[in-house]
Amino acid sequence: MVQNILFFAGILAAILGLLVLVYDYPQIAYIQGISGGELSMISPEVRDKFDRIRVEFYAGAAILGAGIAIMAASKLRKTGYAKAS
Repeated sequence: MVQNILFFAGILAAILGLLVLVYDYPQIAYIQGISGGELSMISPEVRDKFDRIRVEFYAGAAILGAGIAIMAASKLRKTGYAKAS
C-alpha cells in the first residue's frame, strides 16, 4: 500500500515539475534570444523577472527529478531490490 502511495506521489511530483519546465522554457529561450543591443535596453524589473523564471525553471527540474526518484524507489521496494527500513 505504501509503495502505491509513493508511486502516486512520484507521478504527481513529476507532472508538476514537467509543467513548470514546459511553461518556463519558452520564456527563457525568448529572453536568451534577444541580441546584445536590445538586452541592454531591458528594464531592471524585466531582468529580475527573468532571474526568477530561471530559478523557477531549475526548481521545476529538481521537482521532476525528485518525482522520478520517488517512482523508482517505490518500484524497487515493490520488486524487493530495496528493503524498507
